[in-house]
Amino acid sequence: MASKKLNSANTAQIEDMGIDMSPMIDMVFLLLIFFMVASTMIVDRKDPFVEIPVTPDGKDPQLGVKKVTINVYSKEALDKVPELAGRTSQFADVNGNEITTADISRIMREAKEQVAGQNRTVVLYVRGDKDALVLQMKQVLQAAGAGGVQDVIFSGYSR
Repeated sequence: MASKKLNSANTAQIEDMGIDMSPMIDMVFLLLIFFMVASTMIVDRKDPFVEIPVTPDGKDPQLGVKKVTINVYSKEALDKVPELAGRTSQFADVNGNEITTADISRIMREAKEQVAGQNRTVVLYVRGDKDALVLQMKQVLQAAGAGGVQDVIFSGYSR
């Protein structure tokens, strides 16, 4: 009789044994919050006056390179947008400052000097308005070539 009582008491304890997962879940959420707060976001400034064309095979730019961004405005954007009125050049740096082709060559040379000896390459990232002329893109590429940079990425949206 005592053995039945003993067996039933032991069986109830064994059936009730289980792992409490709530501390594990709490730990995972705490780690997730910690990494979200401790990390920094890499954000490229987007010029609102450059309307980027849609491409079916768009790819993300390479990581681990020095990226120099040049915005190319269309003639229509210079005429329509009041913030761009009075500009003589259709080119701008990543901050929206008006630049010329000579400035593009200088920026490329400076970027190339910055990465010299770091085993990194300089890549020109051209964000051209979808209505910008090919001639303007050619001017940017020639200026970048004069500055010693031949790697170019053209931006576009993927559908």
